[in-house]
Amino acid sequence: MCLHKIFYTLPQNANQMSVGLFFNKNALNISVEGFYKKMRNLLEYRSPVDQNANLSNIENIIAQNGIGEAYGLETQISHESRIFKTNVSYALSWNNRKFEQLNNGEWFPFIYDRRHNLSVLTTVVLNNNYSLNSNFILASGSPITLPEAFVRSDDFFYQYLVYGKINNRRLPVYHRLDISIEKTWTSVKNRKKHLVLNIYNVYAQKNPVTIYYDTRTGKTYKKTLFTIIPSLSYEVEF
Repeated sequence: MCLHKIFYTLPQNANQMSVGLFFNKNALNISVEGFYKKMRNLLEYRSPVDQNANLSNIENIIAQNGIGEAYGLETQISHESRIFKTNVSYALSWNNRKFEQLNNGEWFPFIYDRRHNLSVLTTVVLNNNYSLNSNFILASGSPITLPEAFVRSDDFFYQYLVYGKINNRRLPVYHRLDISIEKTWTSVKNRKKHLVLNIYNVYAQKNPVTIYYDTRTGKTYKKTLFTIIPSLSYEVEF
């Protein structure tokens, strides 16, 4: 007979408040908004203390009863005319977590803690059928945890990485530019059609999604998934 220990945890909850100022005049819209969010009873994965840890016990895998906070300032400016549209948004924000079982009980930046986030959207209407669109994104790199040291014995059988605080490093600044050209027309059956040629990451920026340490070479390496990606789409409205 096999008995499994029941894992109890409280429901996660959060309270958020925000305040903002909004200005509208003709084709110009400006907004500034501040926010603060408090989170409780959070869960987070934790690494086993050694290779012999009992991973069948969920309490050795999950840290409980964490608290978190997220706060910042968001601004947005948009303007629209007959042939030109633009939308510029910027966010300055913080996102932190705290668990008694992790990081010596100290606050650490969460994966969504990206200090700066800028987005610029533009649309230029070339004529009745064609429009040119662009989207530029610039953001701080996400937090990651990298080892602070590597210990290896002379016989190569005893070796391990030494980790310090959680999310002690950040990925490089993330940026890319997407552009597209869209053709819109109406068929003889009065159906609106769209043909869009899109190019994701026009200048083929290699934004890494992770950085890892290779114990064989003693160096760190970046891992990138995508660079430039062209695509073509066709849409019919019924």
